[in-house]
Amino acid sequence: MPFPCRSTFSVGLAYFPLVLYPSDKPEILPSPQLYTIAVNSSVDLPCRAEANPPVTAVEWTLGPGNKSVVVDTTSHLPMDRWRLENAREEDSGVYSCRAENSVGASRPHDIHVVVAPPPSFTNAPPPEVNVRKDERLVVDCEGVGDPAPELYWEKEGVGAVSTDRIISPQRRLLPRHPVAGRLLIENVTRESHGDYRCVLSNSIATVFRQMRLYVQAGVIAWRRNSPRTYPRSVPPL
Repeated sequence: MPFPCRSTFSVGLAYFPLVLYPSDKPEILPSPQLYTIAVNSSVDLPCRAEANPPVTAVEWTLGPGNKSVVVDTTSHLPMDRWRLENAREEDSGVYSCRAENSVGASRPHDIHVVVAPPPSFTNAPPPEVNVRKDERLVVDCEGVGDPAPELYWEKEGVGAVSTDRIISPQRRLLPRHPVAGRLLIENVTRESHGDYRCVLSNSIATVFRQMRLYVQAGVIAWRRNSPRTYPRSVPPL
């Protein structure tokens, strides 16, 4: 708050406002306290603080090893964040920062970091499928992830298409959350031709496998020793 300062001169009086700012130890500003990132990615963990006098140093306690690092005004590192680069799963843990000035230190600010691999496919669709017009098409797609991913099919130029959810008992034994979806077209038409993608998506990453569907008018020529389910491609209609 301002305080008036009065000086007396031979020719009169002069008033000067004097503003006093209270000194206090730093206070960490609110920021996210949970970060979920993909393996091999990077993230900036914030530690911004209000303080008077200004912050002179920030002490970080880093992850599962509880390694202590002090960043001050003589360091080449920024004091308001810590950068975790090329993260590995073993880097998951609690990262804590504490800001300091000449008055004192703030309370520790904890940030939880979870490093996880992106979703992966356990049964991906083939790159190409050939079917005859008016036939029934069934293509399964399965994957795992943690957090549990969403699985869906989409067609280029159309967007998401109807996906049947399927459950296989043996997949419950997998360590990460299993998901499965089936692309089902009861009556294949000429308009069914195109590129389809099976997509796995969670908060870590979004991945996909692409499949091209060829629709044939007549009998398909099967190549010897090729799988009966998905023959090699021939020119579309």
